[in-house]
Amino acid sequence: MAALYAQHVRSVQPQGPYLLGGWSFGGLVAFEMARQLAAQELEVALLAILDSGTPEMEREVEQRMDDAALLAILAHEMYLPVASADLRPLDAEQRLRFAADYMEKAGLVFEDPCGYLRRQLEIFKHRNRATLAYDPEPYAGRVSLFIASKVGEGDEYKREEAKAHLDLLQSWSKLATRGVDIFYVPGSHHEIAREPNVQVLAELLRNCMDRAVEEDSLLGNTTAVSGG
Repeated sequence: MAALYAQHVRSVQPQGPYLLGGWSFGGLVAFEMARQLAAQELEVALLAILDSGTPEMEREVEQRMDDAALLAILAHEMYLPVASADLRPLDAEQRLRFAADYMEKAGLVFEDPCGYLRRQLEIFKHRNRATLAYDPEPYAGRVSLFIASKVGEGDEYKREEAKAHLDLLQSWSKLATRGVDIFYVPGSHHEIAREPNVQVLAELLRNCMDRAVEEDSLLGNTTAVSGG
């Protein structure tokens, strides 16, 4: 996936420096893109990881993430009051219908809400399998790590806020050979890109991008922005 994304980025901008970033699972894709580009001796001026756990962290919690837990996370992203404990006693189709009923009550209009949830659940499971199969090599660069300051329901690896933040820093520090810069964003994992928290995230990202462009200009390079 990362190789394909990097190929498309290079079709638009053949040479670096690149500004890359990703949220959650997308953070892992952006990390691997940056690693591959750097291995090709292409410059990555900024790698922004938005509240992503490393595969090492994800492996610790995967044993607790059954279909009921994953569906509850999907529901939580839509601000629906659905917990894994509500879903676990039900069979697969009953779980989908349970969550779909809450979608309809909340005015979330879909032609086939159960079908939508079924597709999203399969995508979620595929992402998890890809994450667990991913054993990343170190990245010869620096990571800008944006951490959600609030623990939200479904943030399984954030059992204790202080410990979770330390775990994120330590895990990413093992992979970023030039170190990690930490930025805290108000809200939970699912809220950092929503109003009003997204305004803080946008300002922090803009500052990082401006600094990366400025530093690169001092080196005599021309910078364009690419996304991953």
